[in-house]
Amino acid sequence: MSCKTNLQITDLLALKPVRRKLSDNRSTIVPHNPLVDAFREQERATITDRSRAGYDSNTFYHFTSAIKAVAAFNGIFDLQRPFAKAYKAATDKERRREIKAWKKRVFSLSWVDQEIERLTPEFYRAIKSRASWLDTPSVTNEEWRITAMLCAFFITLLTLRYLGYRQECLRDCVVGKNIIFERDGSITLRWAEDETKNGKAIYLRLNKTDHGESHGLLIDALHAYYKHIHPYLNRIADKKSKGQFFLRPLRSKTSARHRSEASFAEQFELWCNHFLDLWSLDNPEKRKFHAHHLRGLCTDWLVYECGLTLDEVALFIGDSVAVLKGEYLDANRTQDGTPVLDKLNKSIMEKRDAAKSVELQASLAQVQSALDEKGRLIDAILQQLAFVRESLTKAEARNEVLEAELKLLRRGGASQDGM
Repeated sequence: MSCKTNLQITDLLALKPVRRKLSDNRSTIVPHNPLVDAFREQERATITDRSRAGYDSNTFYHFTSAIKAVAAFNGIFDLQRPFAKAYKAATDKERRREIKAWKKRVFSLSWVDQEIERLTPEFYRAIKSRASWLDTPSVTNEEWRITAMLCAFFITLLTLRYLGYRQECLRDCVVGKNIIFERDGSITLRWAEDETKNGKAIYLRLNKTDHGESHGLLIDALHAYYKHIHPYLNRIADKKSKGQFFLRPLRSKTSARHRSEASFAEQFELWCNHFLDLWSLDNPEKRKFHAHHLRGLCTDWLVYECGLTLDEVALFIGDSVAVLKGEYLDANRTQDGTPVLDKLNKSIMEKRDAAKSVELQASLAQVQSALDEKGRLIDAILQQLAFVRESLTKAEARNEVLEAELKLLRRGGASQDGM
């Protein structure tokens, strides 16, 4: 096959019919591009730890995605749509699931939490002793960078572990816009639809009072980093990085933002190798602990341990249920049905208690009504007694008058008898 020196995007998009044999010796006509097929065959013949032979590689997937993106950008939709239909990447999903399951077993949530527990006192020691290293000329560049890296890595690790956000949110997280430290002590995190990879807007407001049980460690660390470390790192950052919350310390006692996905991945790998105990793990193939892996661990934690539904987790993380279920949730995990039964019984008891409460309220209302009726009867009796008492008082008064008049009459009669 000759190689064209003036290759155009339409040369990669154009499809020609070709007859291909099927497994049952039949044949069919399929659309085909010889240039794309040549690259596809080369990639399918390559065996990696992530893909077996006969499957499309991630490189091929990104290659076809780039062709479709360029075509769409240039408005070549008459060629882009048939190309997209003809070249749907068939990646080795089974192998990917095996690797994901292996990573979740080796880089488990319990291991991550143990590492966080080990690094927490080191983080706060670095903050407490900041006067001795943060802006001290006598501290060497390397000593300064290691301590500053610890603070930057710890806050990054905590955010990914407890929020499950994509790394893009951390690469572009501007103080006052994407992360806001409110006067009441709460922390607002938000990204608009055009700031996230999947077009899902993210909004979350954390506060220690309501969310301290699940996210207290993260909330405290964010406040400590923002108050004691970030002001200095932001002051020494380059012009394009100023205002970014997640900064990476450099050897020259300066700092910079994570400029790309590759830059973030490389920096995170360096931090992990330096600060995490990776060497004690059963990892003969020396697979890397990626930041993206924490999104899956956070999903598992929220669903299996915190008891949230996938709909609730999708809202929290900023993704769709289908993506979380297909890409992140550990579907092979042995699930404990006890919490489901607990939830069911709790619901039954709540309904029963609610019914009892209604019955009790009705009974109380009847008792109250009877008491009110008796109260009215007592009031009527008391009124009658008061009337009788008043009548007796008046009668007694009249009797006293009559007795006085009778005495006068008796005296008058006695006087006349004496005469």
